[in-house]
Amino acid sequence: MSSQPPPPPPSGESNEDWPLPGATKGAWEHEEDAAAGKASAAAPSPLLEGIRAPLAALWSDPRSRPLLLLSAGLLVGVCALACLVIALAALSNRPDQPRIVSGTPEATRAITNSISLNVIVAGTPAPTPPPGIPTRLQVGARAFSVSAATLSTRNEWNYDRNAQRTVFWASGSAINYVLGLPNSTENRATFEGLKLDDLLVLDTAAGQARYRVSSLTSAKVDDTALLRDQSTPQITLLLLGDTATANQRRVVVARYTDEGSPNVLASVGAPINLVDVRVRASNPRLLTTAQAGLPAGRSAYQVDLEITNLLTRTVDAGAFVVELQDGSGARFPLSPALSAASGGKGWSTGVLAAGATVNVTAGFDVPATMAGPKLELDFSVDRANAFVARVSIPYRAVVIVPSPAPTAAPVADVDLLAVNLSPDGAEVRIVGQIRNLTARDLAVSPRDVSLTGNGVPSALNAALPGFPWTIPANETLAFQINFVRPPAGNVVFTLFGRSYQIDGL
Repeated sequence: MSSQPPPPPPSGESNEDWPLPGATKGAWEHEEDAAAGKASAAAPSPLLEGIRAPLAALWSDPRSRPLLLLSAGLLVGVCALACLVIALAALSNRPDQPRIVSGTPEATRAITNSISLNVIVAGTPAPTPPPGIPTRLQVGARAFSVSAATLSTRNEWNYDRNAQRTVFWASGSAINYVLGLPNSTENRATFEGLKLDDLLVLDTAAGQARYRVSSLTSAKVDDTALLRDQSTPQITLLLLGDTATANQRRVVVARYTDEGSPNVLASVGAPINLVDVRVRASNPRLLTTAQAGLPAGRSAYQVDLEITNLLTRTVDAGAFVVELQDGSGARFPLSPALSAASGGKGWSTGVLAAGATVNVTAGFDVPATMAGPKLELDFSVDRANAFVARVSIPYRAVVIVPSPAPTAAPVADVDLLAVNLSPDGAEVRIVGQIRNLTARDLAVSPRDVSLTGNGVPSALNAALPGFPWTIPANETLAFQINFVRPPAGNVVFTLFGRSYQIDGL
């Protein structure tokens, strides 16, 4: 009896070990009916059935299975690679993400991006230090070279920690120069030794600028507000790598000052730092012979000085040395008596306490026709000190040129001793003397006196003594006559027919 072949398996099933794709629930799907041990099968859609049928046919052939598995693996690998590329691109486009190299953050941009550089202090334009790339910083007796660096937006610095004689400039900061000083024993001592009003000198490609310490403060490491402010001309100096206080940096702020330098000519009103003291000259003025109480042909020149002791000890103010030099190179020593003449404050004596300021007047005995067009005032703490404050003072010399002697016999001999301008420059003051050459009294009235500029008379303001004058025979009268200052040009003074041309007004 012949055996009957087994019945064929039901459609969609196989007696092989590998299940057909799509025929049963694979590992990609979640078991939703664990208690029953099987899941409900949803009826396949026509699209899925169209994909499943060819795959089932390929899978039923054992020779096609390796190719099918290889293709599936390649497809998964391509998808994974695409996902990795997309993820890396997204990470690279994240803003302000520093890349760490050898433990040091790499900066991403300069701190002054998009910062307005208009300098306004208290509603008015402020003096701005010369712009330029900094090259050298002087802190007390120590000098540091300057190297450019950049910062991340989280205030992370990229700098050479071994460059201990270098300060690092936050690249782009040009009004508020932001500088970082690497932490070391010596640098920390220099930083901590700074106190209010100490001087910092910054050399730049455009010249030298001077700054005075105005505040000693601290800021959080990631706080950039203090550094990004470019509204005020100053230096912001930070101690980098300081671990004394967690998440804090110590900060020194030094404001710009228009101080002059020792041994270099400075203008009137500019403070000049001489290490030991700071001196400022103001209100230069020429006194008349009468105001100074000097003989004919001599006058007094005064300059007010403000002197501040920058040291922590007293300074001998009695050792201060000051001289005046005119346009011809002639030098005039200090006159203590003339320093107090005509309302002067007098010269300094005694000692000047630490941090104290004294206001004095330097007076000098000078010729009435002192040469111009500039004078120079020199001040030093003592004669052995190499630092000298040199102040350039504009000065217009008054030159008196007498006209030729008249042919007729004069009734009076007139000598002019000095011609000066009032402090505000609006008045001409003529000092002289007139001698009666006749044998009778000589009367002098305003009609006998005149001052003209380019032929135009100037108004008479005052006379000392007051008109009319009566001069006895062969006697001499000293006088001072004040006129409204005439315009520049041919200026002629006339008294009793004796005329003088006055140049330099």
